[in-house]
Amino acid sequence: MKAGRSTILEKLTPRVRRFTEAIDCYQQSLPIRREIGDRYGEGSTLDNLGDVYPGLDRLHEAIDCYQQALAISREVGDRYGDGLDPQRIGARLQRSG
Repeated sequence: MKAGRSTILEKLTPRVRRFTEAIDCYQQSLPIRREIGDRYGEGSTLDNLGDVYPGLDRLHEAIDCYQQALAISREVGDRYGDGLDPQRIGARLQRSG
């Protein structure tokens, strides 16, 4: 149940551009998802973290999150994530120069 509450906060906080709070929510969610063995949710949370970090010019951390999410996507057979994460990595690499 607690992971579900974090997910709601995760989705709402970035929309009002409160990046630091969004990151805190995602980081609270990660250990819970790991503890319960929710690999798909863990990958999704890492993708969300990767989406927020650029708002604080933390592009390398975004890339790291996407790389971790990509590994999980491949592990769980998530073809959507397997296709999307390399695109996200490329976009952040392009932006980071």
